[in-house]
Amino acid sequence: MSRPVSESIPIGRRSLPFGTAFLPELSMGVDLSRYGYAEEEYLFRGTATVWRHGADGTHEAVKADLPFCTRVLVRRPASGRSSGLLQVEPLHPDLDSALIWNAIHPWILRGRHTWMGVTVFAPVARQLTELVDPERYREVDIPEDGMLYDVLGAAIRSAIAGDFGPIGVERVILAGMSATGSFCRVVLQDGFHERWMRDDKRHLIDGYVIGISSGGAGVAGYPPLSEQDAVLAADDPRRTIDPHDAIAFEVLSETEAETHEPVTRADSDDPHSLYRLYEIGATAHVEAHPSVLTNLQQYERSGGARPAFEVRERRSDARFDLYLRGAFEAMHRWLASGELPPRADRSIWRGLSRPR
Repeated sequence: MSRPVSESIPIGRRSLPFGTAFLPELSMGVDLSRYGYAEEEYLFRGTATVWRHGADGTHEAVKADLPFCTRVLVRRPASGRSSGLLQVEPLHPDLDSALIWNAIHPWILRGRHTWMGVTVFAPVARQLTELVDPERYREVDIPEDGMLYDVLGAAIRSAIAGDFGPIGVERVILAGMSATGSFCRVVLQDGFHERWMRDDKRHLIDGYVIGISSGGAGVAGYPPLSEQDAVLAADDPRRTIDPHDAIAFEVLSETEAETHEPVTRADSDDPHSLYRLYEIGATAHVEAHPSVLTNLQQYERSGGARPAFEVRERRSDARFDLYLRGAFEAMHRWLASGELPPRADRSIWRGLSRPR
């Protein structure tokens, strides 16, 4: 396989990235210049394999070496004085939204960390080229839905190599929320983590934060590798996190706690398998506090109209995002200095609502 290639996409007042951090005419989002940050966007080309599970549970290729071109969005300290931490987010299938950035951006900016979002879902790639900005994204193409894992792994490897600017990557945290939280669970649990290695033989990813995703929630909690793959059985051990020589946090709202109960495990201080579960009472899958995301406004400006998003629960005004920032800080301290993260009482379904 040839080495993936990146190409910077110019950013100007009349041509902004989709989901840009800030829309000045609406005073919407986060003005990165106030924090000494720069936003950059890249086209990223490579090849990927579509995977499925074979009869023995291991990966087998459905299609191999398929060319792709995606986009990578980077927010980093403009001066280059970064912390060395790269937080990677697979962008959400709902309008390529950066749900982790939305929740933790104050922590990113205070710590001078770098954030990177990667378009990995094939339907979103088609939205970018067909509607959002056909000129800016005319080359974007992810032809098969099942390419997303290889696309992300190649992007992280290229970021470490310096292909997306002078990030200076020392540590990588992969994180997602809801559908992308489940995506991160599959990366960790299904063999990708072990295969994705750096040139110095370290794993590409040091830590995982899996947000508002229940491992016991059927296909939603552990999606198949591709359209040609079967849904993982409810009792499959891969639904229960094993950090595989990494550090992993699951940070759940009260909404996910019940269906997640059958796949829970004990917290662990093992340095090769450090794990924490944080269940945040009174929080919901969708929060009521304001968003800093610009995707919907840009999508509607381009003529897009999506169906109304139905929330089947009452939105919570509790601040899940504040707890999530605390989880990231705890993980960062462990990765930087070995400081053990705090433990949390698991009282939502183990003791209060469902006493044993």
